[in-house]
Amino acid sequence: MISWNGKNVTTEDIAGGRYDDLITQRARATKALGQPVLIRWFWEMDGNKKAEFAGTPDEYIAAWRHIVTTFRSVGAANVSWVWCPNASAFNDGSAQSFYPGDEFVDWTCADGYNWAPGRAGDDYRSFKDIFGGFYAWASTQKKPIMVGEFGVQERNPGDKAQWISAARDAIKNDFPLLRAVVYFNADKDYDWRLTTSDSAAEAFKQMAHDPWFDLGVNRRFPL
Repeated sequence: MISWNGKNVTTEDIAGGRYDDLITQRARATKALGQPVLIRWFWEMDGNKKAEFAGTPDEYIAAWRHIVTTFRSVGAANVSWVWCPNASAFNDGSAQSFYPGDEFVDWTCADGYNWAPGRAGDDYRSFKDIFGGFYAWASTQKKPIMVGEFGVQERNPGDKAQWISAARDAIKNDFPLLRAVVYFNADKDYDWRLTTSDSAAEAFKQMAHDPWFDLGVNRRFPL
């Protein structure tokens, strides 16, 4: 999966054709890979950090459709498009306003984090709580569902491991339609890395080795 957006590039300019040469170049290069590729274009478009460049929902949708149409015009049929707002934005409907339409989206996706205790004023929230609103919407769309980013910080000893184990159980029992989850294993803004404690690393290892996550066994839902 490639996460792709331009720095200081507006959706209005994209839809207007200003970057058509670059987009066409990227489309042909991706086609030449000859393997399936997921592109998560302009993720978290609903957030404050990207508001200046995302523009209005209509501008964002026009840019998204323009890019997808360009890729299709050069025959990049190996590309699947991942639409990925913030999970929190599904609770008030703001994320849904940016949806480009079924014809232009292959995967629905959301990013979400347990920001506590690092970010002041945030409650300590479970995976189930963070992604519940997104999943309720996505499960009605008849598209494969993905968590594009998720993460948890250390708090009291053992809390991070318990959170990861609870996320594992929630994915299996409360979010059975999820087809992919991606952990944000980085020290950025806060330390989300799985190596912050041995117990956290072990909890994630147990998740990865759970037969439920093995597509060789669990093929209830086609990709």
